[in-house]
Amino acid sequence: WFVWAAHLRGGYKWILHGTLLTVACLVLSRLVAVLLYGLQDHLFRVSDTIEAEYPGLQKRADYYYPAVRRILTIFIIFVTAVCVAQSWGLPAFYFFTQNPLGERLVSAAIILTIGLVIAAVAWEAINGALNKQIDRYTSSAQTSRATRLRTILPIIRTVLLVVIIIIVAVTTLSQIGINVTPLLTGAGILGVGLSFGSQSLWKDVITGFFIKLMVVQRQQLRHRQLLHKLLRQAHQHQHLQV
Repeated sequence: WFVWAAHLRGGYKWILHGTLLTVACLVLSRLVAVLLYGLQDHLFRVSDTIEAEYPGLQKRADYYYPAVRRILTIFIIFVTAVCVAQSWGLPAFYFFTQNPLGERLVSAAIILTIGLVIAAVAWEAINGALNKQIDRYTSSAQTSRATRLRTILPIIRTVLLVVIIIIVAVTTLSQIGINVTPLLTGAGILGVGLSFGSQSLWKDVITGFFIKLMVVQRQQLRHRQLLHKLLRQAHQHQHLQV
């Protein structure tokens, strides 16, 4: 109606062209979504052989499955929206490929995605190595080492998570164009101030950590003594019966 009322030259052709391209973009995006979702299902399906070698791997893959599906959906919707906008004459391709702001946004999104993938892989690899080491200690009758490692495992995970978050955040901010040097300097000064102001707190934390290890070792020693005592009594009882 607007084209007819305004007597726009070539308006009907523009509408037909934009509509056909929009339908083509939607159909193509649906096909790409089916292919990507099928590829994700194939990649996140752990075979029985690998599951037997690495127990719990399928459970960890299922944990990340919804997040990866959400990222794929956002990517497909974004690309489809850009193609539809370009089909109606809006310079979407130029904005995200030639404009400095668009290039920064695309670069930040790519760097953030790559950083999250690397962080997830590092997190799972280190956790898997620690859990495998605990299982190795347990299977080789080194229960004291397994217990000590299991005791400090939450602290290791917390420190690792903080380091990964800081690295991903700093890398993403630097790619966007934000100068992270003042942020790092301020964080360093704040950390030094907090460390000097909370020396007693850190002393208590470290002391409590070692006390916890000592308590665990004493409990293990007490259990061993009790086990040896029971075995000795059972052996004496068997000897008396003979």
